[in-house]
Amino acid sequence: MASDVCNDLADREEPLYIYRISYMWYTLIGVATAITVGMVVSFLTNPNSPEDVDSDLLTPVIHRFLPSKAKHIELHAHKQVSHVNFTFIYLSDLK
Repeated sequence: MASDVCNDLADREEPLYIYRISYMWYTLIGVATAITVGMVVSFLTNPNSPEDVDSDLLTPVIHRFLPSKAKHIELHAHKQVSHVNFTFIYLSDLK
């Protein structure tokens, strides 16, 4: 009976390596994978020109680093929006 148990343990296959990775490595592996895939995709699809990027989609902190054309478009857009009147309709008023 004891020899059967030893034979069963010896016949067991090891689990795949991915199942033996500690949970503490998950974040590092995930970040490295995301950055690697992102860089490969960016390299294959060619980068965007900074002039083509809408400045409203970027955080205001980096607006000072934008090219001058984008700054001009941004200032012009703010001047156009400044005179628009907004009307708010509340759902309670629709009853």
